[in-house]
Amino acid sequence: MIVAMRILQKPTFPTTAPFDSNAAAYDQAIADYSHAIALDPKYALAYSNRCWIGVVVARQLQRALSDCDEALRIEPQNNVKALDNRGFAYLKLERVDDAIKSFDAALKIDPKFPSSLYGRGLAKMKNGDRESAAVDMATAKAIKSNVAEVLARYSFKLSGPILAGNNGGAIVNSMIDSDNYSGTRN
Repeated sequence: MIVAMRILQKPTFPTTAPFDSNAAAYDQAIADYSHAIALDPKYALAYSNRCWIGVVVARQLQRALSDCDEALRIEPQNNVKALDNRGFAYLKLERVDDAIKSFDAALKIDPKFPSSLYGRGLAKMKNGDRESAAVDMATAKAIKSNVAEVLARYSFKLSGPILAGNNGGAIVNSMIDSDNYSGTRN
């Protein structure tokens, strides 16, 4: 029972290390969250966190999405983290419009949730809405100056085709490059 309480209260997983350097820790985190879910199938946070880990390591993205959906089924009200995590799952799956909808839903609950603002900005950039993307990303950085760096650690960043041939990307890129970052994801 002591192990179960540790898992239910504070599952351990890396939050600041680059995702590719700690594959074993992420595998253990998924196992811990799975164990917590087995002990309490209505533990929404465990589903949401297992979703995030699946998104971070980009394995079993459909399962990750299902985990976020289950977290929202269990706890449909005010579940900003599950909506945020689901937005990033959709982003990894290249379902950009669904990502924007999920980030919008999170931002209806908490309009200043920096990772949802930044994630929505990334999704809008992919859709070609550069001006609105730049506003979202700048707003996120005003709330949490290191949000771009933190999400970049998990491979959510401006790069390649997103920036190709546009001035809006250069504006956003200069915002990202202008700060020194430290910290953890929300």
